[in-house]
Amino acid sequence: MSDIGKLSKLCKNSVTVSINSHRDYYQSVMSYLLDSADLPSEMWQKKNNVDLTPELLQHHGITQDELDTMVELNTIVEGQFYPHTANGFFTVVHYDVDAVIKHAIDQIEGE
Repeated sequence: MSDIGKLSKLCKNSVTVSINSHRDYYQSVMSYLLDSADLPSEMWQKKNNVDLTPELLQHHGITQDELDTMVELNTIVEGQFYPHTANGFFTVVHYDVDAVIKHAIDQIEGE
């Protein structure tokens, strides 16, 4: 069975993988990730003057190298997964589709 098939079977609800949605809005990788991060309002007010990279990395669960590669490739693969209920989901971002799916499987199996 493929990894996407395995992930689909592990999730009681939907599995969504999007590739390069940021390009639909003419956004850079950094801008898209900042917009999708749930940062406190005081950070939003400072986002043009402060390096928010540490908060961005923590929020999205990625490393600096992964972020750098995403920016270099201008690529965001984003997965949203509902393993148990329609209300409980998690997201994964990366530059590689297989890495997103593998990370989701590992997270669900590790619960």
